[in-house]
Amino acid sequence: MTYNTRIPLSDDVARTAVRQNLDTTMLVRAGAGSGKTTLMVDRLIAYVARGTPIEQIAAVTFTRKAANELRQRLENGLEMQSRHDERSLEEREHLQFALRNRERMFIGTIHAFCGRVLREHALDAGLPPAFVELDEIENKALRGHAWRTFLEHSTRGESRLLSDINTLGIDPVSLASAFELREQFRDVQFSAGLHARPPHAKVRDALLQLLENGVALQANEGITEARDPLQKTLSRLWRRYRTHDHWSGDAQFALDAATLLAKSSRDITQKHWAGSAAGKKNARTYKESVEEFVEQTLTLWYESWWAHV
Repeated sequence: MTYNTRIPLSDDVARTAVRQNLDTTMLVRAGAGSGKTTLMVDRLIAYVARGTPIEQIAAVTFTRKAANELRQRLENGLEMQSRHDERSLEEREHLQFALRNRERMFIGTIHAFCGRVLREHALDAGLPPAFVELDEIENKALRGHAWRTFLEHSTRGESRLLSDINTLGIDPVSLASAFELREQFRDVQFSAGLHARPPHAKVRDALLQLLENGVALQANEGITEARDPLQKTLSRLWRRYRTHDHWSGDAQFALDAATLLAKSSRDITQKHWAGSAAGKKNARTYKESVEEFVEQTLTLWYESWWAHV
């Protein structure tokens, strides 16, 4: 003998209320796999069975996958309930009509729902009726194109805004991630806050000492040409130091010294620094001092500087 006895659930009363109290707005909170989709299908079928016009029914989901699943399960439910003997003739007619005209009932994502509403009132909204929504990949590509176009036009047109950004010691290219974040959350009010301007003199002097040590180390080994990344970085920083008023201004210092933040700019090839074992050891020691300066001094200063600007 086979028994098919349903075990009562602790929330049966709440589930019944969702299925039957159709004139009451409900908020359902439950974990994954608890039957939320099944409950939604039951409630939708109940609306249809009592004669609610299907054009007035909408089921909105977060993802297309969830919408497709809900749509399929609703169709299966309508078909099964439309043949159910316990249903009245009027209910079965409503269910069969909904099954035949199911495309008139909206089931989709919030983006698709908004798109549908806007298409129905496109002229009032000032939009072309044939507009389409961008998917995330297309949207990201469009944002990237807009940012690159802005930089190109600003560079060619000697933009005052771009000049101001450079004056603050900020590489405009580095702002791409901030632009991306801002565009993703356009409704959010981002507060920059107030942060004191960090003094740069001690950091600058420490960097100068490093530069001098690097030059002396290379001179002792007879090195006259910058060959590895760290040597080229030191040479470039020396030129900028002399060209830019000995970094008397913090903004220019911030713009120039940022090259050290890239780990690749600090790579070293020992044979380019010395031929002897002692010389190579000194090169390794110097590299360690550069890393220590970047991690413990320069990076911390930049965190304060970027918070300020």
